[in-house]
Amino acid sequence: SLSGSGTNGVYDVGQSLTFTYSCADVDGCQATASLDSTWALVSGASINLDTLVAGTHKIVVTAVDSLGNQTSTTVTFQVHATAGGLIKAMSDGVASGQITCNTNAMVTKLQAAQAAYARGDNVTAKGLLYTYLNQVSSQAGKGINGSLASLLTSWTQDLISRT
Repeated sequence: SLSGSGTNGVYDVGQSLTFTYSCADVDGCQATASLDSTWALVSGASINLDTLVAGTHKIVVTAVDSLGNQTSTTVTFQVHATAGGLIKAMSDGVASGQITCNTNAMVTKLQAAQAAYARGDNVTAKGLLYTYLNQVSSQAGKGINGSLASLLTSWTQDLISRT
């Protein structure tokens, strides 16, 4: 099972998900899981969405019984940032030391974009997000860790494309 604060399998950045899995067979079995065919998952462990690019992600759970019979099931979910999620990701980046520059101007742009979206003004929100992208780009590899800057860019471009 997948649990976290999301809607219909869509989750915002700045969150964690908990994924649990198990198997049962009269002869005994073992289950394993992987995220995006890359990361092994331990049942009950948290998945930090701040580490995933925008878009669809797959968890594949494979169970093998003591006779070698194997079955798999796939769970999909999506990561799509909101302006609020980007603000939380920025805060998480500061807390983890991945962002060392002053973030006031960037957070102010995100807050203004969030307010513009709330009032239905997508044009203004997108303009503010493009300015935010320029700010992130200017700090990438300097005041913002390069990997995090790439994720912030991915999430913001996804948000712009969805509105």
